[in-house]
Amino acid sequence: MDGSIRIEEGFAATGGLVHDHNGGWIIGFCRYLGNCTVIKISIQTDSLKAVNAIQEGFSRNSNSALIRRIHQILKMVKQWKIQRILREENTIANSLIKM
Repeated sequence: MDGSIRIEEGFAATGGLVHDHNGGWIIGFCRYLGNCTVIKISIQTDSLKAVNAIQEGFSRNSNSALIRRIHQILKMVKQWKIQRILREENTIANSLIKM
């Protein structure tokens, strides 16, 4: 399951899927949630470089517009965490990128 929100407007949506033991799609869903307030953000990536760039950017200014935008968003919420996960555990995100 995953979700998305436009923080400035508060529009939120979620979606998810169920797959079998081979990774085959069984059923999926998506739903508009309406106006929401973000309380906590969890970022998962298989890129150690991305984790370091986001964490180090808070101690100094980043040259990356994307990292600066991520920091702007994270400053709007009370709690956030970033976690590096193994590429093998990130199969759904990898398959979506390859579509």
